[in-house]
Amino acid sequence: MDSKLRAEESVPMWITSYNFISLMNLPEAMTHFGPLRNLWEGGGQGEKMIQQVKPIMRGLRKNWQRQVMTKLMCNMALNRLVSCQMQVNDPVAIGDDASIEGTEESSAGGAGALYKCYASAVAVLTAFHQNVPLSVVILNDGSYGCIVERGAWLVPLIRLHVAWTKIGMSYYQWTCNIDAVVTMRGRVISHYALMLPRLTATGLPRIGNENSSQYAVITSEWEELNKEGVVGLV
Repeated sequence: MDSKLRAEESVPMWITSYNFISLMNLPEAMTHFGPLRNLWEGGGQGEKMIQQVKPIMRGLRKNWQRQVMTKLMCNMALNRLVSCQMQVNDPVAIGDDASIEGTEESSAGGAGALYKCYASAVAVLTAFHQNVPLSVVILNDGSYGCIVERGAWLVPLIRLHVAWTKIGMSYYQWTCNIDAVVTMRGRVISHYALMLPRLTATGLPRIGNENSSQYAVITSEWEELNKEGVVGLV
């Protein structure tokens, strides 16, 4: 592709950008460290920390490092205290089971948020009919669903039959019934996962398309839902 986009006398893009060359290190890195998501540096252990540091910096005066770090630690401690107090005062949001991690949406939550908490059952149904990827949890009883309303409720997603298999990934036909919403109280989450829609030649299938409501499932541990209906490594 690079040879077709550039002029014949120009330098190949994969030489001028070290990002392209570094891609060759990925197989070895995955073999040594495992899933690349474990090396993500977007949280507090990586570059995202800059977002917390910039607002409290007021020039490079004497002992600025110590002053910035002290202020940063105070802010982090206060945020954690407020977060813990909110959870204690709102037990319905987290249920009786300690395995439910994170009560906010993953886009706004901390590093512990392993799922997206949808605003309502209607929001889940809308996303399902639009055939977009869904953030789901798999309970220890084998049921699937999307968590709504700050972690208090689960919108069940019912797996029917294998509709299509491609490169070892099985796409099931699914249904969503917002009238069957159940409480998350006392339920145990065994897997956090994404439901990936079966794509068409033009991208996401349209509503009513023959590929509509067909999803494959992959967990946060890189396990997949196989054609036997079992979650595991393929």
